[in-house]
Amino acid sequence: MDEYDRRISELEDRVEELEKLIGSLAVRLKKAEGGLETVSGQSDAASHEAAGLAEQVTALTRRMSAAESSLSELSEDLDDTIEDFNVLSEEVRRRWRRVLARQEQMRWDNLAPHRPYPPETEGEEPGMPEGEWE
Repeated sequence: MDEYDRRISELEDRVEELEKLIGSLAVRLKKAEGGLETVSGQSDAASHEAAGLAEQVTALTRRMSAAESSLSELSEDLDDTIEDFNVLSEEVRRRWRRVLARQEQMRWDNLAPHRPYPPETEGEEPGMPEGEWE
């Protein structure tokens, strides 16, 4: 029986080791379950955040599209304004050339010698009899 007792003792030692191993594995399993819950919670949070970001991207895409449309309209308005400005600028230049031409004409008219009215004859002074001296 000694051999049976020794074998039983070995088996009991082995059972004890297995129980310790099972206890250790149970602790690891609980930690793993806790980690899994944490990862699952983080995954849910990340999914929720990703959904929120997707909504924001959609809203920003719509706003960007509206802004592009508005920018296009403003660009067309600016082009029209520039065209109007060019037309008005040309009109101002044309009018300014006319004003300058009128000023030049008036300058020439003022510089032209004045003709006395009625024309006088040479050597004859009006209102002075011949031979009188002042």
